[in-house]
Amino acid sequence: MNDAEVEKYKELYEHAKQLLFREQERFTRIDQKASWHLSALTVLIGIGGFFAKWIIRNLVPPTGCVEWCLFVIGILFGAFVISAWFTCFSVLKLKHEIRHLQLNQSVLDLFRKNEMKKAYYTIAKKSQQAFECNVKRASKKAIRLGWGYRLSVIALVFFIIFLFFYIYYSWAAK
Repeated sequence: MNDAEVEKYKELYEHAKQLLFREQERFTRIDQKASWHLSALTVLIGIGGFFAKWIIRNLVPPTGCVEWCLFVIGILFGAFVISAWFTCFSVLKLKHEIRHLQLNQSVLDLFRKNEMKKAYYTIAKKSQQAFECNVKRASKKAIRLGWGYRLSVIALVFFIIFLFFYIYYSWAAK
């Protein structure tokens, strides 16, 4: 057994282990961002509920142009904020399961029965397969989080437009 080959596969094993830790951190960051977005969206839903109650009491049925704008923009805001909330919630519902090589009897037997070069190579190969699976899962979470963020921005734009019409409507009513 060549020491250079053992070192090469040991380096491959160490690299695979580092990638596994980085992917775990990526999962955690995505979940933290989704949790933060979910909290902000929950506040927006509460604010939207207040304005929905105001719309139902004061604008149903809408009569003028400004009332129709408030009504339609309010509905669009509600639809986008709820869609964003469910999208961010779905990020958290995706399993936070990181695949990794278990330290069980088969792994111990691999080290005991084989030369170090084969043991390191086998572990690095299995870690690489787990890494590919982990990247797919994290990417799925990241894509959903991206959509949740986009929907949040659209909801926020509709909320700001709604506020302008609400201020105008309140001002014009005096």
